[in-house]
Amino acid sequence: MRLPATLLCLAGLATPLLVQSATIRVPADQPTIQAGINAAAPGDTVLVSPGTYTESLHEGYQGKSIVVRSVGGPTVTTIRSGDEDAIRFSFGEGPQAKLTGFTIRDSHASGLRILNSSPTIENCVIRDCSNGSLFGPVGGGGILISGGSSLIVDCVIAHNVTVFGGDPPGYPAYGGGLYCSGGAPTLIRCQFIGNEARGAEIQGVYFDGNGGGLYSESELTLVNCTFYGNLARLEGGGLFLSHREVVQNTIVASSTGGGAVACWANASPSFSCSDLFGNVGGDWTGCIEDQLGTDGNISLDPMFCLSTMEDLRIAHESPCSPEGSPPGCGLIGALDAECFVDGVPSSESAPARSRLVVIPNPVRGVARFELGAISPIATLNILDSQGRLVEQLLRGQDGHWNWTAGSSVPAGVYFAKPEGMAAGSEAIKFLLLR
Repeated sequence: MRLPATLLCLAGLATPLLVQSATIRVPADQPTIQAGINAAAPGDTVLVSPGTYTESLHEGYQGKSIVVRSVGGPTVTTIRSGDEDAIRFSFGEGPQAKLTGFTIRDSHASGLRILNSSPTIENCVIRDCSNGSLFGPVGGGGILISGGSSLIVDCVIAHNVTVFGGDPPGYPAYGGGLYCSGGAPTLIRCQFIGNEARGAEIQGVYFDGNGGGLYSESELTLVNCTFYGNLARLEGGGLFLSHREVVQNTIVASSTGGGAVACWANASPSFSCSDLFGNVGGDWTGCIEDQLGTDGNISLDPMFCLSTMEDLRIAHESPCSPEGSPPGCGLIGALDAECFVDGVPSSESAPARSRLVVIPNPVRGVARFELGAISPIATLNILDSQGRLVEQLLRGQDGHWNWTAGSSVPAGVYFAKPEGMAAGSEAIKFLLLR
């Protein structure tokens, strides 16, 4: 017996409708990443093939809970935005709005701008972005967050700059790597490398360049992060904190100016199981000086592998390794212990620690050269691009060489070469800016 059409329709209403999410491929289905986002519905995935995408995603996710993910990861998938923010979240997106596996670089605004939204950012590299201003305060060279509860995991924020370029004293420049204003963002296993906050400058004096790695006016939480070689022209080479920020299992090392941490007068940040070491301007000072030696906090050489400036794995003998850290702390920093100071490396790829690095690179102002604490070399030669000796440096008591180019040394490419070229060391090239 056939059922009447009306009953068939009613039976259909009783069956739940299954909405299947779609995968939109770029560039196979849509020519650009933003076009893929525009075409996506909540729950969809925009899957991006390897390549360099010259576009600004300033229209953003438009409030949609979608995933934008690269096929091959950040080493082969790059977004270059030019004069605009590379990616913007500004429609109240929640944690199901995800960005995974991209390098975001060369933006002349913030690489990533999050406004009153709470997206999830995973396995991304934000680097070489410069957010500047001539007419007002500026913040967030790599990432700018204003409100929301973003989650940022396994990301590298490197060589980003905030700069006020107007007339001094002018306005502040905050947070070379990251600026947070309001909200409660959380960062887990992130690395901040060689970022800079640079205020206005006149005759070598800088005004209000604070928070080279990050500047926070929020309920920020850092877990297992590493800060290395960041610079504030005024205060807070690693971090500048303003509220009740929580910092756990984090390394702040080798800031080249501004000290490890600075705070506003009423700030009350909490540190635990963290290592602050070798920062020009001081380690456990000011607002956090009474936290050294409590809750697992230390000031010891993290013993980075340092095959390059950006290789921030640590040695198995490190006081930040799970075996060497204070009781109950476990791993301190973003990366596992994967090399040895003495004995056999843990893998063929694990580098020796006696490789020369320069911080920052490009160099503007003071250059800091590091060769590893176990190296016996005392003299470092600075050579021009023709191989001519510019200056000889003697290793300081802190185990490093610091060099400020004289006024007669022009901008350009230079080389630093350890005297005697000990095994495992090499000459490195760097760029001097004026």
